[in-house]
Amino acid sequence: MQQTVVEHIEPVAQDVVALTLRARDGHLAPWEPGAHIDLELPNWLTRPYSLCGDPADRDTYRVAVRHDPLSRGGSEYVHRFLRTGRPLAVSAPRNHFPLVPAPAHLFL
Repeated sequence: MQQTVVEHIEPVAQDVVALTLRARDGHLAPWEPGAHIDLELPNWLTRPYSLCGDPADRDTYRVAVRHDPLSRGGSEYVHRFLRTGRPLAVSAPRNHFPLVPAPAHLFL
């Protein structure tokens, strides 16, 4: 796990916030579209979230978290208790859905 700090929390849609996480020391591991990271939350839960934003940005990760009313603690913690400036451990990015090299891509 790598240590980050919550740099920004931004509401982006109803019941959705985007978290910007900055590396506490050095750069973050590279990632590609389709990748996700695990957030190790202070309430002892670890939850995966998809990375969004610019993969070329090696200083921050950005994830969007939808508040689930039936949350067992992950999204509930993020929406109710997480604040800017808080430390947050994250895993290295994993990608189970990498883009396959092709002459063109079609996204639906």
